[in-house]
Amino acid sequence: MPRLTSVIEDTLTRMNVSLQNCRGQCYDGARNISWAKRGVAANITQKEPRAVYTHCYGHALNLAVGDTVRSCKILPDTMDTVHEVSKLIKYSPKRDVQFEELKSNMNPETPGFRVLCPTRWTVRADCLKSVLNNYSVIQTLWDVSYETTLKRMQELLV
Repeated sequence: MPRLTSVIEDTLTRMNVSLQNCRGQCYDGARNISWAKRGVAANITQKEPRAVYTHCYGHALNLAVGDTVRSCKILPDTMDTVHEVSKLIKYSPKRDVQFEELKSNMNPETPGFRVLCPTRWTVRADCLKSVLNNYSVIQTLWDVSYETTLKRMQELLV
């Protein structure tokens, strides 16, 4: 019996859940889980035929939302821009500190900046909301970063 199947059965046993009471299985589409002949879903279905395998609803929703968003030109462009803004802030410790300092002075009551999740479409709303809530802070950070870059370039040219 494959190791993953054993782990799932052991977990069910420890939780006092009988495999005979299972009526469904919901996993992502990983081959070792969903493989029709030797995957975890097939192994559990052999032991309990009423435990029908269904592809993960959360993953299916994420795929559907991703396809829908990509069908409208402005949404992917918006997401790309927000992703670039999040990289500007969160991939630089210096700019992250500058952002926090600006936020504490300009807009202390709002929550901080949330990074855009690159794979899960359904959790991107928090990032978009944080951009809207901190727009003036982000704009000021952009101006400060731009001025700093100009000064560095002028120093290099002299």
